[in-house]
Amino acid sequence: MLSGCSTSTEIDKLMIVSGLSIDGGEEYSITSQIVNLQDASQNNLSPILLETSGTTIADAMASLAQLEGQKLYFTHAQAILISADRLQNGEAAHLIDLLNMAPRFRSSIRLAATVGSAKEVLQTEPHTDPISAFSIRDSISESYRMLRAPDMPFYIFLNDTLESGIDGILPLLDVDDTGDTPLPHVCGTALFKDAVMVNTLTSEETKYLLISKEKVSNAIYTTDTHSFLINSGKSDMKYKDGKIIFTIKLELSLIEGENAGNKALEKLVIDDMENGIYSLLDKLKDLQCDPIGIGRCIKRTHPDYWASIYPDQWGDIYSQLTVDADIKVSIVPSPKLAGKDN
Repeated sequence: MLSGCSTSTEIDKLMIVSGLSIDGGEEYSITSQIVNLQDASQNNLSPILLETSGTTIADAMASLAQLEGQKLYFTHAQAILISADRLQNGEAAHLIDLLNMAPRFRSSIRLAATVGSAKEVLQTEPHTDPISAFSIRDSISESYRMLRAPDMPFYIFLNDTLESGIDGILPLLDVDDTGDTPLPHVCGTALFKDAVMVNTLTSEETKYLLISKEKVSNAIYTTDTHSFLINSGKSDMKYKDGKIIFTIKLELSLIEGENAGNKALEKLVIDDMENGIYSLLDKLKDLQCDPIGIGRCIKRTHPDYWASIYPDQWGDIYSQLTVDADIKVSIVPSPKLAGKDN
């Protein structure tokens, strides 16, 4: 009874994986970032990069343990980076299968696409965190707050990829090598259709995608001349008489810029947002890519009609769909100043 757990593994026999990158041509090339626990006693964590290859992702990862003779521990992994070359060939489907069937990974692990080599992004050395996978995870989260990239846990990407009526998206990263030290740089959004990456959005286009797609609050909305804090933001979508109507309600407070009066600022934001949303929708309809979930809205509100048009006719209908944006903006005092006497 006091013999202990025969199936347990001591921590010094584990390789704690903080992040993975997936590259390669005919074979998969996987780089795993391992947290070096030997320096933990001095409170000085450092990364170790181990690279393997294989004909499948699982094969490449299985050969990783043979390099050091230790068990891989993926529970603390923060991010998986996949090069755009791989994703354009439909490799997202293989990754979904692996993560969906491997309980070693958390469903909240972040996925991201990279413009060039995923390994180069993973092996950058940020100034604030010795483990780049942790820094990349925080960069994605902060970019989402700035409305410049989506923050995409695996379980959301899985649902959006597998469900009809909506297409998946991932944050897009590259390497910023303008300074002395290369740094990870979040630069927009990767668009998918049927688990295949079809195009990208810039950070500016991503802003309008996120506002149209979901509730946003405590985010930063920036025009050419002003920056605002979104105190509350809500979007709704309805399908009526062959037309999609977006209703977007935002309550903003001015952070930076000349205060030209609430009505003038409200008109400025509405004009800026209308132009951005309509330009974004034109691009998405040309690609027949639906990351906002317009098809899902039709499916949920008009299931019989959806069943009659999906999948054969939906692409043509989507590309010709009329969209109206009804945007309501309120400019309010900053929450920190609202209770202050004038």
